[in-house]
Amino acid sequence: MKRHIYIIICAVLLSMTSCDKDFLTVAPRDQISGESFFKTAKDAEQAVVGVYNTLIQDADFTMIQKVLAQNTWSDDAVNVWLGSNYNNIADGSFNSSEGLFNSNWTSLYRNIRRANVFLTNVVGIQMDERLKERYIAEVKFFRAYYYHQLLMLFGGVPIIDKPLNLEELKTPRNKREEVVEFILSDLNAAIPALSADATQPGRVTSGAALSLKSRVLLYEYRFPEAAAAAELVMSSNKYHLYRAEGAQSYIRLFAQANENNQEVIFDVQFTNQSGYGSPEQLWLNVNSIGGWGALNPTKSLRDAFEDIEGNPITASTVYDPTDPYANRDPRLEMSILHTGSTIVDRNGNVRTINTTSGTDASSRTGLFPRKGADPESFISEVTSGKNYILIRYAEVLLNYAEAKNESLNSPDQTVYDAVNDVRDRAGMPDLPENLTKSQMRVRIRNERRVELNLEGHRFFDIKRWGIAETVMNGPVYGVNSTSPVVTRVFDPAKHYLFPIFNTQIDLTGKDILLQNPGYGSPTFQDSKYPKPELFQ
Repeated sequence: MKRHIYIIICAVLLSMTSCDKDFLTVAPRDQISGESFFKTAKDAEQAVVGVYNTLIQDADFTMIQKVLAQNTWSDDAVNVWLGSNYNNIADGSFNSSEGLFNSNWTSLYRNIRRANVFLTNVVGIQMDERLKERYIAEVKFFRAYYYHQLLMLFGGVPIIDKPLNLEELKTPRNKREEVVEFILSDLNAAIPALSADATQPGRVTSGAALSLKSRVLLYEYRFPEAAAAAELVMSSNKYHLYRAEGAQSYIRLFAQANENNQEVIFDVQFTNQSGYGSPEQLWLNVNSIGGWGALNPTKSLRDAFEDIEGNPITASTVYDPTDPYANRDPRLEMSILHTGSTIVDRNGNVRTINTTSGTDASSRTGLFPRKGADPESFISEVTSGKNYILIRYAEVLLNYAEAKNESLNSPDQTVYDAVNDVRDRAGMPDLPENLTKSQMRVRIRNERRVELNLEGHRFFDIKRWGIAETVMNGPVYGVNSTSPVVTRVFDPAKHYLFPIFNTQIDLTGKDILLQNPGYGSPTFQDSKYPKPELFQ
C-alpha cells in the first residue's frame, strides 16, 4: 500500500483562502516535465509535498532503515527473522549482490531526484518570492538528509544536483569531502530561509537544518563547528526536553498522545487514516497483542544502562545480577520489555510479558522494545498514526557535549550541563566532577547509547568512533540462555562501508562507478574513514 505523508498545510498561496487536502495525496510529480507541471504556486506546493512524501514511500524505506535495519546493524539488537538480510548484514555474511544495498542506493537517489526536479523547475514559477525561498530551503534540507544517508552507508557517492538525461546518467563517484561540502552547502543555504517555528506540524524548520548540520559535522570530526551548530539550536529556546509527565516523561515523549511536543525537532507525520499510517508499532509490539516483535534488544544494550547511583554495573554496589532490572537507570524499564514486564493494551488490560514460553518466546534475545511500541494506541495488524521522530533535542544536547569535549583539553561546565540535563530528565544523578577528556568521552558515548537507544543512531556512532570492529565482532547474547544468539564477523578492511550493488555498477560501467574496497575491482580510493586516531 502506498503511504503518503500527512501534513495539514493551510498556507495562503496567492488567491487561495482555504486548505485543500486533496493535493496532499498527489501522485509523484517527478515523472512530469517541468514545462507541463510547474506553472503555478499551487503546483509548487504540491511538488513540495511530494518531496515530503519521500519519507514514507518506497515501501516504507525510511521506516525500515530507522526501525529495523540500522538498529539490527549495531550491537543494540538482532532481528527476529533468522536469515533475513538485516541479520545477514549485521553478521558480516554479505557481498555486493545483497539486494538491500540496491534498495538503499536506488531509494535514496530516487528521493534526491524528486528534490532535484523541484529545485530545477520551481525557479520560473511566478509566486510569492519569500514562500518560494522557503520551499527551496525545505527541499534542500531533504536533499542534504538523503545525501548524508548515502555518505554514511557507502562513502563518497556521485553528486547529482539536477535531473539527468540518459546521456548524463553515467556519473563517477565524488570524494567523501566533496559530498560533505555539498551537504553543508545545502544546509547553509536553507537555514536563513527557513522559519524558526514550524508553519505546520511536520514542516522543516531552521532548527531542524541546524540540528542536521551539527550531526553531519560531528560525524566528520569537525568538532568546533558541530558544537557551534548545536549551540545555535540550544540558544534559540525553541526546543526543550519533554518533562511534562515527571518520571515517565522519557517514555511518554514518544507516545502518540504527545506528538509534536517541544523536544521534537523533525519527524515523519502519520495519521490513523487508512493509507496514511506508520508500520512502526506493528513491527515493535509483542506478539501477544498482535505485533510482530521484529526487533530484539541484546543483553549488551541492557547492560549498558547504569545503576541508579550513576555507576556502570561492573562497578556497582547496588546491582544484583539475579535481579538485573532493580536499582537501574529508569530508562532501562522504559526502553526494554523482559519477562515480568507489564504493559497496558488499547483496551486498558494489563498484560504481563513472558519471553520464556508462549507467543512472546519468539524473541531471540528474551527482550523486546518498550520505547516506540506504545501498546496503548496499537491496533493489531493496523498501521498507526504515531509519528516517528528523526531528530529530537536530546540528540542535539549530546551532539554539543561530544563535540565540545573533543574541542577542549578537558570538559568545561557547558559539557557537564548538556549531559546532566539529559540525565536529570531521566532521574539520574549528575556526572562525577573533574572528569578528564577521555573519561568524559566514555560517559558521553554511553549516554548516547542509552538515551538514543533503538533510534537508529548507534549504527553510525560505532562506525564513526571506529569501534565497530570490536563491538560487532564475536558472540551476541540474549538474557534467557548462556549460549550466544549469533556470532558476528566484522572485517575492518571493508565492513565500515557497504558495497555498491553489482547491478548499479553494471548499468553505469565498472570503470565509472568504482566499487568500495574489499568487494571487487576497480576500487574507489576515497578519503580515510573512520578516524579513531582523532580520539586519542
